Amino acid sequence: MNTVNDIINLIARRDNISVLEATNIVSECMDEMEDAVMRGNWLEAEDILASYLSLEPDFLSILLEEMF
Repeated sequence: MNTVNDIINLIARRDNISVLEATNIVSECMDEMEDAVMRGNWLEAEDILASYLSLEPDFLSILLEEMF
């Protein structure tokens, strides 16, 4: 698993939701994470990831690579 699309598909399967719903959730998560990172608050970005997607911080780098 190394792309945002992989994460979207994981969320869709895990939560039994459509890919569109998962895409929207991941997009919202990434927007909030980007705001936190731009303020220099990396720990908040990890918390946002856990809150929105219930994923471990290991997935943070995948999402950040897509953002920047």
